[in-house]
Amino acid sequence: MSVWSLGADGIAAEEPPVKLQQIRSMESLERLMEWLWGKDVHSAAPRVLHVVAALPWQGELRALRIEERTPRSEFDALALSVARARADAIVTTGRILREEPRLRHEAVVAPRLAELLAGWRRRGGREAFPISLILTSGRGIDLDHPLFAAPGRPVLFTSHQGVDRLRQSGWRSGGLIQAVGVERPSLRQALDWLRSEAGAATVSVEAGPSTAAQLYTEPAAVEELMLSVYRGEVEEDLVGPPLPSWQVLTSSLPREISRRTVAEASGHWTLLRRSGS
Repeated sequence: MSVWSLGADGIAAEEPPVKLQQIRSMESLERLMEWLWGKDVHSAAPRVLHVVAALPWQGELRALRIEERTPRSEFDALALSVARARADAIVTTGRILREEPRLRHEAVVAPRLAELLAGWRRRGGREAFPISLILTSGRGIDLDHPLFAAPGRPVLFTSHQGVDRLRQSGWRSGGLIQAVGVERPSLRQALDWLRSEAGAATVSVEAGPSTAAQLYTEPAAVEELMLSVYRGEVEEDLVGPPLPSWQVLTSSLPREISRRTVAEASGHWTLLRRSGS
């Protein structure tokens, strides 16, 4: 099965039941969320969630590089914000912190929607802010990065040698930033630590394709995918590394919960949600 199982390039866009700009209440936000991702997006069981934006490119799904010229989608921003609102912890990498110097693990939608999502999160019984875990070698970490100043609990997950490197960079134990050193740090180890040591039931993974690929090797660790696929043309330098093949994605996550194609100023986007059960 190829990536073109997503549908033809000329697929017609669907009209959402409510426009993003018109949302003023929790009821209307939930109505749109259910249309986009299914009714159980409100009550999804604890799981490892992978959220990513991509595009079909020469028979593969390729990540979109995040730059000023990258096509923007309000619906993809909502997908990322919903995933963050569902999560007890968010996992990213030191490389992403270097590539996104203004990154904070908060809603990336209009303030009125961010406020509604915060209320939706509280109603789900989650703490006000998720844990932010950064998988890192300990090299090149900017301890003044805005992510470390944001509300929430930052954790640097690294090797024992990485902890030593962090100390040399100015990190000190007992402060607001926690560092965890293990023998051979990996994404799977980070997920295990979050569940066993930090009590994080739902973890959202925001990592590059090479790191996130670990989720899909057998036995698969990912339990849900929120995928936003851009259907337009981009400049070649905005095409990032390949995601796991469509065959691997559908094998690891055989249940398609939802699929919607929407029209935006940047072009058509297809938003999919898949799960392992």
